[in-house]
Amino acid sequence: MRVDSAAMERIWELDLRLLDSINRGWHSPEADRFFAGLTLLGLDYVLVPLLLPLFFLSSTRRAALVAILSWAAAGLLNLLFKDLVARPRPSNLEMTLVASDEQIYTRSFPSGHTVCAFAIAFALALALQGKARWLAGATALTLAAGVGLSRIYRGVHWPSDVAASTLLALAVAWTLNSWIPDSRTKHSK
Repeated sequence: MRVDSAAMERIWELDLRLLDSINRGWHSPEADRFFAGLTLLGLDYVLVPLLLPLFFLSSTRRAALVAILSWAAAGLLNLLFKDLVARPRPSNLEMTLVASDEQIYTRSFPSGHTVCAFAIAFALALALQGKARWLAGATALTLAAGVGLSRIYRGVHWPSDVAASTLLALAVAWTLNSWIPDSRTKHSK
């Protein structure tokens, strides 16, 4: 497969402009605290316990299963792609403001926080039914977007890492939601 170098150059330029705008342009002590809190929502030990109550209600059990499997699959794909792509983080650049608790200089692509948060959010938005779909789905997607922005703001991911992580999460959640049968839906023969 041939990579278009002009397209890659445009992505690189856009990444630099967006990183500078979000990472440096939005910088303030209040934003530091806000994005430090949002980034926690991408951590496994925060995400998984939030799903556990959904397993206790029969109306949300399938959605919880799709979400937990999407989270696990997205997490595994994150590790695989980090090794395959081996993209340096923006925190390696002198121009980047890096949060003091985010001294990460290893591989950047994709964003694990973002892919896991969006995997759960998309899974809930796809698998829940009725009003719960809109309320929980919209809330989860909004928070996942905040997680992605927080990773850029805190200087540890490129905007294209976050965008690609979002698409990867959607693909995982869509696939698993399609594969896992819904007992409430009768299949015609």
